[in-house]
Order: sequence, then structure tokens, then C-alpha cells
Amino acid sequence: MGELIKNLSNKLRMLRREKEFSQENMADMLNMSKSGYARIERAENEDLGLGKIEQIAEVFGMKPTELIQSAECHNNMTNISGTAVGNNSQNIQMESQEDVAFVKVFCEEFAGFLKVICEDLSARMTKIEKKRKKRKKKKKKAENQKATE
Repeated sequence: MGELIKNLSNKLRMLRREKEFSQENMADMLNMSKSGYARIERAENEDLGLGKIEQIAEVFGMKPTELIQSAECHNNMTNISGTAVGNNSQNIQMESQEDVAFVKVFCEEFAGFLKVICEDLSARMTKIEKKRKKRKKKKKKAENQKATE
């Protein structure tokens, strides 16, 4: 997953400079410290979660998936020669072992990234479920109080 984070970090730096934002501007927009944002750009923040990616994408007027895909395309996909991708995954042809190795690493890193997203979503769903149960319990308590009055 390290390479994916590096790619994303490089893309963020490029986008920030294109928008002529300073790291301090970005940190302010993301409600974080300048040093915290700088760590993201240096790929020193391996636990970059979906929530923060969503915030960053919003700053640049992008969807999180667009930000991630643009990072991959910008940093990795430009040097694959001889690869033909059709409408289905069975139509991929590689000309060299380097291409095969790259795709394997890319898939492994992407799987790691998806794992992080799934863990983040799972944590969010757990919070939502707890809040839902709490509201339900509160509503039932209010109904019981109303019934006893």
C-alpha cells in the first residue's frame, strides 16, 4: 500500500500547486495542522482514512474515487506499453514480465487500499448502528413514559 499512498501524496502536491494553495491553506480547509497536512504530502501518513480523502477530494472539487484514480493514472499507468484493455477483464494482454509485475503490485496495493476503506466504512456503520439503537431506546423510553402518564 506504500506505493499507492506515495502516488496519492504526489498527486495532492501537484493539485495543491495547480490551485496555488499553500500547505497552510490546505491544512486550514481540512481542519488539521500544517505539519499533519505536510505528512500527508510526504506519504508519512499511512493511516489516511476515507473521511480525510473525502475532505481532500472536496477541496479540489472531485469525488474521492476520481482523486484516487487520477493519482494512479498520473503516477503509474503512463508507462504500460502493449496493454490492451477491453470491455471485460479477460481482454488484457501484457508484453513483458515488467508489465505483469506492475499489474500484480498495483492489484495488491489496491486491495490494501480497499481494505482500509472497508475498515473505515465498517467503523462508520458500527457508529451509525449504535446511534440508531440509542435513538430507538430513547423513543421507546419516551413512549413508556407517555403511556404511564
